[in-house]
Amino acid sequence: MTNTNQNYDNLVKLHLFVYGKVQKVSYRGYAAGQAATFGLSGWIRNRHNGSVEMVIVGPLGRVIRLLPILWQGPPLSEVNYIKIIALKEVKADDFEGKFKKKETI
Repeated sequence: MTNTNQNYDNLVKLHLFVYGKVQKVSYRGYAAGQAATFGLSGWIRNRHNGSVEMVIVGPLGRVIRLLPILWQGPPLSEVNYIKIIALKEVKADDFEGKFKKKETI
């Protein structure tokens, strides 16, 4: 029997990588701004391989609503795929409601 009463208010942490034309097109600023608009926290950074890495923390429903926006990206970007590394329920927001841009690694 499938449980259709999922709790979309559960606090989750999502770790993902975005691939495509996502550097030098304001993708980090766009994604961080959109995440902040949804009241999410976490961080985003460029990777030397041309991808963008993100960790997002917030209520599951808001995190899910952010995903199509990350696929769209800003006008000059072109997202080829998003690789989700981990999605897990967490008890607390380690980022204290803030979304930060981190240094490239």
